[in-house]
Amino acid sequence: MKGIHLDPHRGYRDRCAPRDGECGFQLVIAETDLRVTAVSPLPEGFREALAARVRALRGELEAWIVLHPAFRSSLLPVPLPDAGTPPEIVRRMTEAASVAGVGPFAAVAGTIAQMAAESLSDRSPDLIVENGGDIYMYSRRDRVVGLLPDPESGVMIGLNVAASACPLALCASSATIGHSLSFGQGELVLVRSPDGALADALATAFCNRLQGPDDVKAVLELAKRHVRHGLTGIFAQCRGAVGVWGDMELVAVE
Repeated sequence: MKGIHLDPHRGYRDRCAPRDGECGFQLVIAETDLRVTAVSPLPEGFREALAARVRALRGELEAWIVLHPAFRSSLLPVPLPDAGTPPEIVRRMTEAASVAGVGPFAAVAGTIAQMAAESLSDRSPDLIVENGGDIYMYSRRDRVVGLLPDPESGVMIGLNVAASACPLALCASSATIGHSLSFGQGELVLVRSPDGALADALATAFCNRLQGPDDVKAVLELAKRHVRHGLTGIFAQCRGAVGVWGDMELVAVE
């Protein structure tokens, strides 16, 4: 499988600039490709600590998959075994997949983004970790996060995010953009939640359901049922139809 850091659509990062007092850098470890925004100057050893955390998370996953291969390959939820205590990353992915009705690896990018950010938020109170279009962020200032439903047109929509809403996950899935596996036809589904694993898994599940423009309304209705699990907003687009629900203030981005 092609490493996701080689994805040609990764050019969207060129339009994302750090604010005053911040810096941005890329961290690539195997298939994990992170774009990180943090305070400037970076605390001593920050990059090294982040890299070590990502390697540890990947190591836990890889070891678990050796013993439980279905965890990687299944397109449906996989229950945890009765014996033993799974790593935290496995538990989070499993629980999110169970809620969304998808395979555990549908939640991998959002989970890694959140757990990587959590491990260093005490050293950088402004910290945004983007993992293949899935974001987990801590912020002391209001932000505008870009959505890219049609990369060929160059048009970008912005989502206002208040500092008071952080920490927050924004996770996306698409049948037409990037490397993600999707069984739908949707250009973009973005899910907002404090839980990165949940947002990632639900984004995949909802995008799978978008076969045509008439499905957008049904997906929004389904999303409302997941408020009790932590979903706080959704953006969905399929073949010209757009639906938005929840805490989603959209703005134009030039």
